[in-house]
Amino acid sequence: MMKYSYFPGCSANTTGVSFTRSTEYVADKIGFEMLEIPDWNCCGTSAAALTSPELAVALPARSMAISEREFPELDVVAPCAGCYRSLKTSLVYARESGLVRLVREAVLLLRIPCGGSVRKRLGDALLAPRAAQDDRRKAL
Repeated sequence: MMKYSYFPGCSANTTGVSFTRSTEYVADKIGFEMLEIPDWNCCGTSAAALTSPELAVALPARSMAISEREFPELDVVAPCAGCYRSLKTSLVYARESGLVRLVREAVLLLRIPCGGSVRKRLGDALLAPRAAQDDRRKAL
């Protein structure tokens, strides 16, 4: 069974409950075990970007830092398109921009220890064959 760190998102048990149930059903049928990130928070897709660009990066960075701490070897699955975008954007900022320090400081302000390197991958695990995932990982 393949294991993944699971970011359900805010709408998972409200407006997106049918999508959540479908995701869990399919994951079970294809042998994916999804371990929910403990104490995850809203990714900020809806309001954070309008409030503050820093908050829009810090919120998903916090959940990714928790995932890295709790499930260091697991890729992250985020079925919600908005959550996926926020988590991925946070990773891109942390890896490729001058905002590395900002992301680290924001995570520290939220009192989540961060190892200093964001190495979690946010994969399209439900959409791509394993070989394609491995190719993408090598590119990262």
